[in-house]
Amino acid sequence: MAESLTLAGFSRLVAAGTPLLFIVGGSEERCEALLSRASQTLKGMPEPLIWSCVGGFPDQPETTAPLDALRFAIDREGPGLFLFKDLHHFWQNDIVLQRTLKDFASRRRGAGKSLVCFAPTPAIPAELRRDFIILQQGLPDREELQAWLESTRERDPFLAKLLAEAGDPTALVLAAQGLEVRDLEQSLRLARVGKGGLADVVTALHQSKSQVLTRSGIMEFVVNTVRPDQVGGMEALKGWMEKRERAFGMAGLTSGANLPKGVLLMGVSGCGKSLFVKAIASRWQLPLIRLDMSNVYAGTFGSPETSLRDACQMAETLAPCVLWIDEIE
Repeated sequence: MAESLTLAGFSRLVAAGTPLLFIVGGSEERCEALLSRASQTLKGMPEPLIWSCVGGFPDQPETTAPLDALRFAIDREGPGLFLFKDLHHFWQNDIVLQRTLKDFASRRRGAGKSLVCFAPTPAIPAELRRDFIILQQGLPDREELQAWLESTRERDPFLAKLLAEAGDPTALVLAAQGLEVRDLEQSLRLARVGKGGLADVVTALHQSKSQVLTRSGIMEFVVNTVRPDQVGGMEALKGWMEKRERAFGMAGLTSGANLPKGVLLMGVSGCGKSLFVKAIASRWQLPLIRLDMSNVYAGTFGSPETSLRDACQMAETLAPCVLWIDEIE
């Protein structure tokens, strides 16, 4: 299992002289930002140098080729952080690249220099897997999203106006949770062009979530138009909700701070289970995510174990939400 990528954890590995690190994730921009922040916390560490197969290292045109780039980084004097964006496309069948990395890993421990590879999947050759520490880049959490909004509002009058109207960034943060920062940026651009407001940005973010879940194949973002007063009967369940609303408050439930762990609904087809799930999401003003267990066990999108684990991780990232696990039996 890959270790979760955090600034503190990454900085600790670099400070310990870890020679080879592999970051698995979906955002090169956030990876670059993390390396930059890490270099600022490490005494004597210069700003990271970033390599791509198109331009090589900055101001080093002779480093476009992967082997030349590796030798440049290894031979450079002093400590350093080097981020390789595209190296995973070249090293699978290149014995010289693999040997260069293995020799660096065995000889440079504790020298204050780390080579960091970034890719969407851990495509590490078998010969190198023992030499790399693998870190998993998660989606931005609430703190990171809020920090981005606060830092961006100073240079974006449109965002500053939206946040002033909202009073605080909570609504945007909750709507953007489970997405990359670039999705939030795109939603803001669309609202700016359309001269929309906070509701338009939130709608665009929900649409982005719908696309992400649709691509997963096993989960979907449910457009919920059900009103709580449309559900008749179910008095025991309604009482269950009312007790939690009195105990935790609607604000706490909507923000996800005090959400109950869950409820199991069982009954014959057509008795209103699905309708009540939608009513819960509507009443507590939470997004509704549906996980279809028949798709999980069909194996179309990977093994059931992998699909279920990915679904749970996605649900945790999208929280607070109502996760509707259909056909769980």
